[in-house]
Amino acid sequence: MSAIGWITAARRFRFASVFRRSRARKSAGRKVTPGLESLESIDLMSSGLSSLAAVTALGTPVAPSAYQVTTSSTMDTMTQTTTLQTVTVPSTLTNFTASFNPAITLFDPSLGTLTAVHVTVQAALTAQIKSQNTSTTSPADITAFIDPARSNFTVTGLSQAVGDSLGMSSGPVSVSANTGSDPLFGGASTALWTSPPYPSTVPVNQTNPPLTASDSQSYILTSASDLAFYTASTGRTTVTPTLSETAAVSASAPNGNLQTQTLTSGSGAITVTYDFTPRCPNVVSLVRFGIHHQATQLQLTFDGPIIPSTDATNVSNYRVVVPNRYGSFTGPGVSYVAVNWAVYDQTDNTVTLTTARPLNVHKLFELQVKLPCNNGNIVTIEFGGKKSLGGYINPHAGNAVVKVANGKVVKG
Repeated sequence: MSAIGWITAARRFRFASVFRRSRARKSAGRKVTPGLESLESIDLMSSGLSSLAAVTALGTPVAPSAYQVTTSSTMDTMTQTTTLQTVTVPSTLTNFTASFNPAITLFDPSLGTLTAVHVTVQAALTAQIKSQNTSTTSPADITAFIDPARSNFTVTGLSQAVGDSLGMSSGPVSVSANTGSDPLFGGASTALWTSPPYPSTVPVNQTNPPLTASDSQSYILTSASDLAFYTASTGRTTVTPTLSETAAVSASAPNGNLQTQTLTSGSGAITVTYDFTPRCPNVVSLVRFGIHHQATQLQLTFDGPIIPSTDATNVSNYRVVVPNRYGSFTGPGVSYVAVNWAVYDQTDNTVTLTTARPLNVHKLFELQVKLPCNNGNIVTIEFGGKKSLGGYINPHAGNAVVKVANGKVVKG
């Protein structure tokens, strides 16, 4: 072969080698760049809300075989307040000891860490008093009273005992001498502290509502022992405090002689509110649903409730990361797929996310979860491949749901 022939052959060989390396690099680049895979003619899938509903109906998915969670970043913790609860003792004739109803539900530690307990205890003592001047020669100035030296309430069964005296007075009310024929607790010789209706024989200026003595005590508990008392534990989820009330009521007058009748009753209420730092639940599984042009859904299962639930349904708390051409989830070339819908199921603590576009089932992605209760930490979950697939719709079988476990069909 001539010199020119050798040179031409060498050039052709070098060109072919460069061409093969170029094609290999392009092929490798396509493999790590996520996107939609081409559709197979025998597996053409339907799309739209009908497929989405069918995928949702799959039920409990199967967790993927590979699963990673990491956290990063920090910010201040948050404090939440539970809805207050009120327990009562209805009006009961004294003297009595009675249980509040219903029982007070203790703080559920699965929600987070209890930081403060707000307690308000209220008690009331009501006295109905009828007093009549029995003197036929002298008027009387009658004063009705609840004796604070002998009237009190006590609440037990809380982390600390609560109680106080109850007392008040009303009057004097001036009444005339008894005619001797005045009806019992009637006529101008009688003064009333009772509920209506009033006897027509008693002058209006001698009728009054019942006496009511009340007390309200509010306090905030933050000590370790108090917080422990109000935190539920195994076999102890409620406490039932009791209310005791004792009453001594009467009427007196510096002149005249009195005949007095009394009826006393008491009641009480306790309100409790818990302040706590929410426990941010951990993601325990991620399962992907839908393939090809079907809507992609990612079902996250948490090991506890998300508080408040609006955080679970806020789509801005989630996004999917598409790796760059080198397969990295950080650095130049990384892109993101938004989440359009987030549906929270409180019964099993799952959040189902629907991405803005379908995700290639063969590619690797990363889901970022940033719940406020996690103090700004970002939880990252890597997923992809058939082993993360929980199910899809098969239009060749009448849009039947096909359930998948670890990449293999288990139900169709």
